[in-house]
Amino acid sequence: MRFLCALAITLGTTILVTGRGGDAQPPVGHESAGARWMTQASARHRTSAGSTNQETYLGANVFTPGDVFAADYSNTPTDPDSAAIISALANLTQQVDGTINLEENVGEYTYGPEGYAINFNLATASTPLHKIGMYAAPSGLMPWARNFIAEPCCGDHHGLVVNLSEDAAWEAYGVTFPPLRIYGQGRHGTGAPGHYWNLAKPLTLQYASHEHTDGANAPDVPYIAGALLGDRDCCGVPINHALMIVGVLGSDAASDAYVRPAAGPVSNQGACDANCAATHAIYSDHFRLHSSFSLTCSSSCPEAQSIVAALKTYGAFLTDGAGEWSIIIGNSHTGAKPFQPWSPDDINNLSQIQLTDFDILDRNAMGGIICLNQSGC
Repeated sequence: MRFLCALAITLGTTILVTGRGGDAQPPVGHESAGARWMTQASARHRTSAGSTNQETYLGANVFTPGDVFAADYSNTPTDPDSAAIISALANLTQQVDGTINLEENVGEYTYGPEGYAINFNLATASTPLHKIGMYAAPSGLMPWARNFIAEPCCGDHHGLVVNLSEDAAWEAYGVTFPPLRIYGQGRHGTGAPGHYWNLAKPLTLQYASHEHTDGANAPDVPYIAGALLGDRDCCGVPINHALMIVGVLGSDAASDAYVRPAAGPVSNQGACDANCAATHAIYSDHFRLHSSFSLTCSSSCPEAQSIVAALKTYGAFLTDGAGEWSIIIGNSHTGAKPFQPWSPDDINNLSQIQLTDFDILDRNAMGGIICLNQSGC
């Protein structure tokens, strides 16, 4: 699994806290002959009935109304195995040595002299294009300018670009410049780790097959849809999309199984297949905060309250393994220093949330479990 190094809000004390290539149609996701559904549910995500919520970023639409990250999940049933999975994760998390609170987490990582965390760079029609071979990118090109920011933190070097006038986003892992390079390869040894997203089309039509190179994060889930971004979600404004959560999964996560919107499993080589998904988390498991959860703040905490409301309505998709349970947060497109414009004193109130305050939503609501190359599937 890839350990994300995006700036993160740590939760809990017990648990840790297009480019100029025209309108290209990314390929529709498909499964190989070795992949089978564990259920008869459709592979397409089923949004809430009548859901018309439209997620945006700086005034531009992010995918389509009621799409995967924009759907209201407040009434979606919990998965029959939710309690067992949460219990297993909580027990595993208690074995982790040390608790990292919010302020310590900021100092834990090396951000480099710029001090940047993840943020989207804004491209225009005049931004130089570079040939990098990213998945689904028109002509394999990605825009990048000299003043763009790639995350220097921890070796992940996420490079994120959006062209709002062309409804296009490029998300890459391992970006260095100049010249523009994306180091490393996907799990299958080909292509550059990243994904081009057409923001005018449904996310459900842009899932990659599990054979493709990794995206900007291991399960290939779009940051543009799920990260808490400073110029969209701060400060105290309503958050109208699902979030991205990372956490302690252990070496025996259900490594050959996943659920949408993930494009692949934790690993194709683990000992635990979909048979043990009943007690183990899988990529894109959908966590929803209990509706009864109440946040107690010593003073006004509008940022934390808006995040809590989003976790109750839209939930958070499991995006990667990490040393603690955290919600992924990013900067504004201006590349502000970590946690600007966020207030650490405000969002530190999220440390009240425990892993046991979540349920995992019915996996069939996202099309059911997909598993690979295991007889138990």
